Amino acid sequence: MDIKEAFYKQKNELHACQREVRKLQKRFSRKLSFFVEELRSACISSDLIYWDDTVVFIHTARACFRFYGNDRIALYSTHMKKDLSGILVVN
Repeated sequence: MDIKEAFYKQKNELHACQREVRKLQKRFSRKLSFFVEELRSACISSDLIYWDDTVVFIHTARACFRFYGNDRIALYSTHMKKDLSGILVVN
């Protein structure tokens, strides 16, 4: 097998892997939605909640990357706006 054949074989294997990862990512993200909702409910019902945020760029637009949690739980979320309307959007 020459270098060109090896590269072509490796390239095809990589693409097959990327397709599989893409399918798995969609399937697992749907299954994680229940977990995220439970975590969000736990944060809301907690007696003490800490939060911190920072500005990040998503596709050249400014967004807010935020942490909510306490000593037991941590929820990370992104909001396109750094105000109450951004927080209330379910991510």
